[in-house]
Amino acid sequence: MLSGGGFQSRLRERPEIATFLVFVILLTVIGAVGYYSIAFQLQEVEESLSSHPCIFEHKSKTSGTIFDWDLSPLQNSKDKCTTRHCRDYSLTRGDEVFFFNVCRNTMNLPDECIALYKDTSRIPRGIGYQTADGVCYKLG
Repeated sequence: MLSGGGFQSRLRERPEIATFLVFVILLTVIGAVGYYSIAFQLQEVEESLSSHPCIFEHKSKTSGTIFDWDLSPLQNSKDKCTTRHCRDYSLTRGDEVFFFNVCRNTMNLPDECIALYKDTSRIPRGIGYQTADGVCYKLG
């Protein structure tokens, strides 16, 4: 036994402490690097899930001509908002109201969906919603 030895003498006596400390430090560094790498990739996945294809192609069977439709100018996004309150498109048919966006998830959640689910984090994100009589249906 050591009498009053310091930290270095304890490491010489018990090398497993040094191994443990190196392991903890390496694990912390690897974990931090891995976390930031995964967090960045998850952000890219989330952004890709919030948008939908906006360019469509159709080849005419008779003439063979290829027609392209780009709907991206129709999509609403917070970048394009000129007013303080951004709105999604809406359409009313009888007592039903449809809220939707083009090529992207809706920016706002309908009041009926919020009232039904109570917690906005439980509402599935989608390109549109149909509401009527207090019911909320996700479209798409």
